[in-house]
Order: sequence, then structure tokens, then C-alpha cells
Amino acid sequence: MAIRAVTVLLLAAAAPAPAAGTTTLHVDAGSRPGGDGSPGAPLRTIGTALERLDGAGGPVTILVHPGIYRETLRIADPPPGTSIRAVAPGRAVVSGARPLTGWVRVGTDLFRALWPTPMPPSVVPKEWPADLDIGEPALRREMLFVDGRRYEQVQDGAALVPGSFLVNDTRRSLDVRVPRGTDLAVAAVEVAWREELLTATRTEGLTIDGLVFERAASAMTGIAVAIADSRGFTMSDSVIRDNNGTGLSVSRSTAVTLERNRIVDNGSTGMGVWQVTGLRMADNDTSANNWRGAAGGFTDWAVAGAKLLQIHDAVIERHRAVDNATHGLWLDTDIARVAVTAAELTGNHGAGLMVEAAQGPVTVTGSRIVGNGNGVVAAGARGVAITGSTIACNRDAQIVVTGGQDRPVTDHRDGTVTTANNEGWTLTGNSLAGQRRGSFLVTTTVPQDYWDSFLRTLTARDNLWTHARRRDAFRGPWGWLVDFPHWQKAAAETGSRFEDGDRPCRSVAAGH
Repeated sequence: MAIRAVTVLLLAAAAPAPAAGTTTLHVDAGSRPGGDGSPGAPLRTIGTALERLDGAGGPVTILVHPGIYRETLRIADPPPGTSIRAVAPGRAVVSGARPLTGWVRVGTDLFRALWPTPMPPSVVPKEWPADLDIGEPALRREMLFVDGRRYEQVQDGAALVPGSFLVNDTRRSLDVRVPRGTDLAVAAVEVAWREELLTATRTEGLTIDGLVFERAASAMTGIAVAIADSRGFTMSDSVIRDNNGTGLSVSRSTAVTLERNRIVDNGSTGMGVWQVTGLRMADNDTSANNWRGAAGGFTDWAVAGAKLLQIHDAVIERHRAVDNATHGLWLDTDIARVAVTAAELTGNHGAGLMVEAAQGPVTVTGSRIVGNGNGVVAAGARGVAITGSTIACNRDAQIVVTGGQDRPVTDHRDGTVTTANNEGWTLTGNSLAGQRRGSFLVTTTVPQDYWDSFLRTLTARDNLWTHARRRDAFRGPWGWLVDFPHWQKAAAETGSRFEDGDRPCRSVAAGH
């Protein structure tokens, strides 16, 4: 017991010092019952600490020691300045999973266990378009983890391969096929169970630092960590991973800071931010999301690595969105005064960057938008300036000008309505390269008059355009194709040049 007390005190010393006048509570999942929250007698659950926020009379700092906390956290109207901090970042885990035992071997590499409570599938919201094709695998919610690895869910016993599982709702059983040498009788096996991990509403100055949130069995439209109606919220150095639905949502809030978070491997959108004014995002990673949606062919409409809707006054620095089974970064509707700097948007199934129904301005500087389905997609985006960036080797096109025309955009703060078309763009000092024969440098789906308006209001200069397979890589309305001299004249582009060859894409493939 003495050794444990010393360890707790040492970890407490390593945690950030609370501000003067702050109540500090320690939480340790491995502690004895009956603790009072002091360093030597910590509470056992974070929820118990949250219960003490009422009547605290001032800010509370909850220091969470390493361990797994299998609980759902709910916060409403906490004292201003409340914080929840991991003593050792990355080692305090809020988990939506529970262990599953009772495995019986029914084949050489096949195991079975009881699945006593069927998990209802997700329901597609009735307000979504009726023609969306969302297959059943996207609506399932079961997740299985063996020794920390997430197994793939299949829908038929014939599809079971090592590293996959099948839920039989009729028989209420779970079949798992394991890699050679794996024995589920001794392995650490968990199944996702809780639908939510953290919900916080009406907070002021709430800080979450260094925690891990994982394995929530959220519905397709559900959220593992949800922050709403708050001011001055900060999340830093935290991980939100392996959840079935959206990882993080921040909505109807002001003065939000998100720094150095990894929001990865979630089944739907990684990060969703809605109706936020005053947003700072720095060094976040929203990669490898929407695996659940992709299993049912759902890779668009409401999903992205990071989807930001109705955002004003935002600075997004060094954001990473890589290998999402959907779009990388999506700025969608009522987007004003947003600056993206040094982003890495690569390898995404859809667009690397989507800007839609934006009154602008939006600036993109020093970013890499490489190897996606499309590079930059503009769908009624006004006042977009891209400078000093690489938009290259995207499968279909580097820049796509599309979307409805004369699109009304309503300011969520004051109700002002403006019209957003693809106008007032600036392309300066960029490297744009295509590689595949069927790909384009610029393409459009808008009618001729709107295309003419895009070109007439475009400022383009000092860009390097490259294509490995074709010179007529600029496609206008009705599919007509032109080469760089024609594009240059139509766009009144100055100081730019066109080169043949695949050097830019070879450099990208080599990691340069």
C-alpha cells in the first residue's frame, strides 16, 4: 500500500498544476472504495468526481490516473474553468467496451460465444434523401477487439476469414475466426457496449487533456464524445478512436480550441464541428475514419475525416486527414473567414478538400492535397484563395468546380442571406499535377455562364501545371477539352507554365 501511495503522489506531481483556488480531485480505477479524491485516497470512477461538481463553488480539476474507466460521463453546467486531465497522457482510457468470455472452440480457428442481447441497427434519418444507397453493413453497431485489434464484421459465415466475426441474431451467438495460434480462451476479448462516452453541455472554460475515448457502440449517426452549447472549450493531446459512429462533435459553441488530438479509426465521421464561431485547430489528426460507412457503400453526404459546418472565424493549422474512406476535410455551408495552413490531406477516398456553400473568404496556404479521389472540390464556394500548395496525383481531377448555382447561404448568427457561387478565386504559386490518362487538372459540371463567371473572377498566377499523360487536361462545360494555352488565355493567368511528365507524382510516391 505504501508503494502505491508513493506512485500516486509521483504521478500527481507530474500533472499540470491546477490554478489557485481550484478544487483538485484524483481518480484511479485501481483504488480502494471509499476514497475522498485526495492523492492518497483517490476516487474509483470519473463519474463520482463529476458528481462533486455541483456545489463546488469554483473550478474543479479532475486528475485521472492510468487505467480503464468503463463508464459514460455526463457534464452539464459545471463550474467555469473545470478540467479533466490525464496524469499520464494516453494512459487514462474511457472505454465503451466490456470483456467477453465463455468462448468455445468449434473449429480449428473458429470460436463461438453467447451474444445475449441483440444490438439494434442504426436507423437512417428520415430527413436524409431517399435515394441514398446505404447497405446493411453500414447500419450494424457490433465491434469486437482481440488483444487490442479491431476485427472486421462480416454478414455471412462463408465470408469469415482470420480476423473477422459474425453475429447471429437468431441464435444469439458470436462466431470469430482467428489467425493461427490465437486462443480466445486466453486472449483479451472485448465487445463495444456503451453508446456514448462523454456528453458535455453548457460549459464555460471546460478543458479535456490527455484522455483516450474508445470503443463506443454508437449508431451510424451517434457520437462518442459530444460537446454542445459551450464557450471556451479546449481539448488537447487526447485520442478518440475505434468508435462505431462519429468520434467527436462540437456544436453551437464559441471560442473552441482543439490541439494535438488524434481522432482516428472511427466508423463514421472523425470530427464534426457545427455552428462554432472562433475555432482554433492545430496539429490534429482525423485519419482512417468511416470504415463502417464504407462497409455499406456510404462514403458521402454526411461523412468526412473532419466535417465543419457553419463555421466562422476559424484557424486550422497543420491538420492531417489521411486515408479516410470518405472526404478528408469538408467545409460545408455558412463558411466565413476560415484559414487552412500546412494541411496534409492525402489518400482519401473522396475529395481531399471540399468547400461547399461558403460565402468565404477561405484561404488555403502551404498544404498538400495529394492522392485523393479528387483534390479540391468547390460546390458554391466564394472567395477561396489557394497559395503555395501542392494539389497533385489525385485520381479524377485536381480542381473540380461544381454545385448548384445561385445557392443561398444563411448566416447562422444573424440570419443574413447571401448568394454563393464559385467566384472570386485566387490560385497563386501552386504546383498542380495529374498522372492518369483519365484525370484532369481542372474540370467542371456547371453551365457555361457560371463557368464564365468563375474564369472572369479568377486570379491565377505563378502556378506550375503538370500532366503525365495529356496536354488537354482542362475540361470545361459540356465536356470540351483544352490545353494550357487556351486555359491560360481564358483564365487570364500570368507567370504560370505547363510541363509534361510525371516528375511531381514520382516525387510524391517517393515521399518528397
